[in-house]
Amino acid sequence: MADSSQESPEFEYEPHHGMVKYCMITGSSGFIGSHLTMALIKEGWSVLGIDKVAPPSFLNNLPTHEFRYLEVDITKNIGDVYFTILLQAYDVELIIHCAGLGNIRQCQRMHARYNTVNVDGTYNILKLMVKYKIPKIIYVSSAIIYNSKYLCSETGQVKEKELSAADEDSPICAQSKYARTVIEAENAIEEIAEKFNFKAIIFRVSNVAGINTFNSSTNLADKMKLSTKLKGLISSTINEIIYGGNATLLTGYDTPDRSTYRDYIHIDDVIKAICLGADQLHQLPINEEGDLLPTVPEISSATSSQTTTPREMGSVASDSNITPRSTEILSFNNHTIIYNVGSGESYSSKTIINKCRKLIGKHKKKSKVDFCLEIEACDWDIAYIWLNCNKIERDLGWKATKNIDEIITDSVLYFLG
Repeated sequence: MADSSQESPEFEYEPHHGMVKYCMITGSSGFIGSHLTMALIKEGWSVLGIDKVAPPSFLNNLPTHEFRYLEVDITKNIGDVYFTILLQAYDVELIIHCAGLGNIRQCQRMHARYNTVNVDGTYNILKLMVKYKIPKIIYVSSAIIYNSKYLCSETGQVKEKELSAADEDSPICAQSKYARTVIEAENAIEEIAEKFNFKAIIFRVSNVAGINTFNSSTNLADKMKLSTKLKGLISSTINEIIYGGNATLLTGYDTPDRSTYRDYIHIDDVIKAICLGADQLHQLPINEEGDLLPTVPEISSATSSQTTTPREMGSVASDSNITPRSTEILSFNNHTIIYNVGSGESYSSKTIINKCRKLIGKHKKKSKVDFCLEIEACDWDIAYIWLNCNKIERDLGWKATKNIDEIITDSVLYFLG
């Protein structure tokens, strides 16, 4: 950490008048972080955003009392004097940790780099919380850590589990090197939260896709820049079909059509879930010393029993007995609460590619490719992701509002526009 006795740099700071909610977002220039910044500002938060790269155009020209960006590498200059002064000036009560590397294939080749960012970077953020008594954190985690395989006792072979939705108590496994970094980051947050009486919410998010209305630029360069942030199958397939290339399909998995299955969630729904979590944490009272005070309302955060209804691969039926309690303050029986954030439906990669082609053709854009480049399955990849989200519906009143067709339509119309 930098020596706070160094001469303090000058900066403009325009304070709010009245009651204000202050938070810091790591990875504020990323796909989730940038959209979350705009959403929180609309809900009355003042946001200090840190990232290695400049924020997107829709965050430019915001008044400093709403948003201030600072270039910070969470693996290196987390103790920068200017940064720590801003952190204290904004009186940050909550950190929303979105920063991280998320390319599962790249991580297999560059594990040391991913470990530095995803694990060491998280520890640096936690050290910052301890030093400046910031008692609340939200971590945007990944559903990639759920284990879809088991060891068959009869044959001794590793096989895919029967297709079923994972709830928050389902087994997790570092099947890939990327999943290992996510699990280590979660463990660090849970450990520090318990040790220092912090409160943490971990959102295990499925495959994020779709385009938000903030991304209204018609400039091709802006679209291509956004496409580099969207690493998922939907965006990459659309780009390859429109601009030329081969839609890449992983095959050979133990699934109905031999391709991977994923639970896709629209960016708008993800942002709404995080905002609800931020609001819950804001309601937890803090004394003048920065310590959390006990809360009175008791809310169980136990996972509901899983009820499933078949769909494309399957969907999780919402529990009709669930009563949303987002207006009450969550009772943290433990220091950390974990929520799944997904659609409750899972679609095969083949289905997604065909849906993209069909929609692009419907809008009179001839596909530049008519085949998929098939790649054999990797032993470190998981065959399917399918989430049960009854717990977050019960506790926060959240559920996904956009289906897979709306997700693909948003993306196609944006890149064709």
